[in-house]
Amino acid sequence: MFTFLTFLLAACSASIEGGTNELDDPSAFVLTTYDVPRGYESRVEDVLNRVFWRADDVPPLGRARQGAPGSVIVAAPESVQGDVKGVIERLNKLDPAVAEPKNVKLSYWMVGGTRAAAVDTSALPAVIAPAMAEVAGQEVPMRYEVLFRESLLSLDGAQAQANGSEFHIEQLASVSPSGSIVAELGLRVEGGTETHTRVQLGAGQVLVLGQTAVGGQGGPPGTSDAIFYVVRPEPVAAQ
Repeated sequence: MFTFLTFLLAACSASIEGGTNELDDPSAFVLTTYDVPRGYESRVEDVLNRVFWRADDVPPLGRARQGAPGSVIVAAPESVQGDVKGVIERLNKLDPAVAEPKNVKLSYWMVGGTRAAAVDTSALPAVIAPAMAEVAGQEVPMRYEVLFRESLLSLDGAQAQANGSEFHIEQLASVSPSGSIVAELGLRVEGGTETHTRVQLGAGQVLVLGQTAVGGQGGPPGTSDAIFYVVRPEPVAAQ
């Protein structure tokens, strides 16, 4: 999903200092410095570290860090460096028109549902009411209200998070060449269940994630019979 990223490349490699046995070890890390356009260092670092990640309890294939302005340093085995170089060479061949940096804005609502005689979505904002009305048709009758709202703006391919006394939000979102938005989301509220998911959405599309709340456990969900996370993404032009 990051194939829209293009940049010029110049690389020089140097082995990490060590003994002969370390240098002969094909799994030994070497340092490679890649030159990238200024302002793209963070994006490249984020993308490479995501590619290197394997599992929480497994060491990554390599590590990437921003170097001097206009550069990214990669520590990885020589064989992995070759793969990184190949990916970069392919990125350099893409149409520059799809490589313009974009910002991604994701808006979040936590909606509480309380059992009622009939479905009532009148208290919801117009931007999410239609999507919630569809969900309400599959649930027992409830009255719905927004318990909190938050928005996060980040450069596509970069992580962002927001913390409050009653909630925690993490996002890593990017814009594909076709304009769809791919996002990894982490959502947690006090007294509720933590949710992690990966989704692909069109700009402006509303996603509703349902979660059963346990009443009386404190925090916003404690006052509701059910809570729903509502997410709406939209690309924002870079300034």
